[in-house]
Amino acid sequence: MRKKIIKIILAKSPNQLVDLENPVFEISPNHLKEIEKLFEQRSPETPKIAEDTLRQLKAQVELSENIIRRACEVATNAWRAKAKMLDPETKEPREEMVRVFRHIENILEGINLMGLRLWDPIDELYDSGMALKVVAFQPTAGMQKERVLETVRPSIYWNDKLIQMGEVVVGTPESSVSGT
Repeated sequence: MRKKIIKIILAKSPNQLVDLENPVFEISPNHLKEIEKLFEQRSPETPKIAEDTLRQLKAQVELSENIIRRACEVATNAWRAKAKMLDPETKEPREEMVRVFRHIENILEGINLMGLRLWDPIDELYDSGMALKVVAFQPTAGMQKERVLETVRPSIYWNDKLIQMGEVVVGTPESSVSGT
């Protein structure tokens, strides 16, 4: 009976809001406004179970947003910890960090299994159309094209959707125009 009511309620929405088998991670945070609109549009004849269902959907969306936000924080901090453990020249873990490094790698693997994908664009050519927040442009000797010099914060994708925009420092060619 309850699944039928959910389907009737969701039929008013242009998009399917929830997979009834796994609601918390299938509800898109973008649908919270649609759920609220449905709740506001309910009539006095709306059964109490339908109102309860709308409240539960709203709570699940808020919970999933919170879980994803916290997972991004964990992912970003694990990414930063990993970067600090690596030798800048060899990109291998420093001798004193080998044992701990293994655990950070496992955390990042678990984050990947949750569906989160981190992207560190360091050393990539920069294009102004990239979904990155540039915190600084830095003129750099010998540079021919703009390139990401440093990643302050990685971009994070969940189910191929950007949920955390990366922050970078971009190196720019030094100006060839000299003052006279």
